[in-house]
Amino acid sequence: MHHHYPCFRTLTSRFRFHLLDDCISTTSTSSFTTTTTTTTTTVSKNTMNSTNSNNTLNHQAFILDTSIPSIARAAERIQQGSLVSFPTETVYGLGCNALDPTAIEKVFRAKERPLTDPLILHVYPPTDAWSLWQAFHTPTTTTGEEYENYNNRIPTSYEKQVLTILTQAFWPGPLTLVAKAASHIPSIVMANTGYVACRSPSHPIAQSLIQQAHVPIAAPSANKFGHVSPTIAQHVWDDLHMEDVWILDPLLHLNTTTATLHENQQKIQQQQDEEDMNDQVSIVCNVGVESTVAKIEMYHNNNNSNNNKDNTSYVGRILILRHGAISAQDIQRCLYLTQLDTSFEVLDNMMQSTKNDVHHVAPGQCIKHYSPNVPSFMMDTRNLLSSLLQKEDGGGFIIVLDEEDRKRLQSSVIIDFGSQLVMFKEYVLAYRDLSIHGDAVLASSRVFSLLRWSEQVSGAQQVLFPRFSLSSDKDSKNHKNNNPQPLLQALIDRLTRAASGNVISSLKELKNVDMNGSI
Repeated sequence: MHHHYPCFRTLTSRFRFHLLDDCISTTSTSSFTTTTTTTTTTVSKNTMNSTNSNNTLNHQAFILDTSIPSIARAAERIQQGSLVSFPTETVYGLGCNALDPTAIEKVFRAKERPLTDPLILHVYPPTDAWSLWQAFHTPTTTTGEEYENYNNRIPTSYEKQVLTILTQAFWPGPLTLVAKAASHIPSIVMANTGYVACRSPSHPIAQSLIQQAHVPIAAPSANKFGHVSPTIAQHVWDDLHMEDVWILDPLLHLNTTTATLHENQQKIQQQQDEEDMNDQVSIVCNVGVESTVAKIEMYHNNNNSNNNKDNTSYVGRILILRHGAISAQDIQRCLYLTQLDTSFEVLDNMMQSTKNDVHHVAPGQCIKHYSPNVPSFMMDTRNLLSSLLQKEDGGGFIIVLDEEDRKRLQSSVIIDFGSQLVMFKEYVLAYRDLSIHGDAVLASSRVFSLLRWSEQVSGAQQVLFPRFSLSSDKDSKNHKNNNPQPLLQALIDRLTRAASGNVISSLKELKNVDMNGSI
């Protein structure tokens, strides 16, 4: 019997989808577009890439609609060990059979992704994740008893208990949980760490694909490693059209020709980039940034069978490794409502970064990530303005730019947030605002689309965004009762990594930029 705990069902409701008529159609007609190119494949010790090999393969990429027959064909392709890209509520994923090491290798090759960066396993229904974690495979007491208390429905193992509660509270939804893996999970999907990351998506197309494939689907974002994550099929096509991958597209109309397909996709991209779209979120991936990642770690020096509620010693911790739509406060409150807050502490790393050669237990940890193909920087707005503002006789202030500063701005693209850099709009090559009013939910749904737009602006030599923090946002609607919108934290994380952590406080610093975007 499956028991629902009184936690946070309402939290994930805003991430669920109401199916449009043309999202999953019952018609038997499918539309495809293909491209055939030649590429080569090698496997190095730490990175799978698709260049410099003597073995030449012909790769064909397909974009297909999301009719029921198309999803069924895509599911068969997953079962056969091939790759399928599909939308989720966060971003597009590049999926394969998570239990097939050969198929997993294809994902690393297609993305040119280091083997030190693990993949997230996607499941549906949510309870399918339980068989993937070690906690659900080991005896919980010396007497063999598995359940006690809470009407005999909560496992006595603290690790199993917290995983059960968190999956029931937040799934399906944008939360990834990392825990010790069951023995049958391929080591390659975990970067040889012994920890496996699992998530149950709320997007109906992702759910349908997983159910019909009858296997968990391992899926990182469907882009080349380190590049901007995709939120529409066109983004996937731009990065992976030379690879052997099928791309599910809910925006693809039936019987669309190849030429019309590209025209439609370009119109969708252009429409999402227009400034008058500030009141609309992405219509495919409505969250727009990757899921929150939380790792469960147990403290083995404690007595995990102790059910004394007055005991203040923790038996484990929940570590936030990546920010998304579910916050550390959301998780903490869930633990409080289920009386696990005295057993687990919740730690928020705020901003964690490591090198590519470090074996990670979760993706999204590298400092250079989500980056456009143009050098990108965060601007320290306060210091920048203090050096450029000049007081007028009437008491007001004006921005004074010398010739060098003007030239640098003329080759710059600005992606703003909350109109913090609007004073430079008339000087730059191109300007867009993620949200004029500083709405983090809206901004997160558009950030990857605009990062991709920025690299396509002709003549752009650098992309600039404002540097902001949770503390600087304390007076806005994003900050209430010291509990900021979780997507504001996610937005800060994505833009910081897109800029590779580079912050400038003067436009003159741009003259020292090298080809890699370093100062």
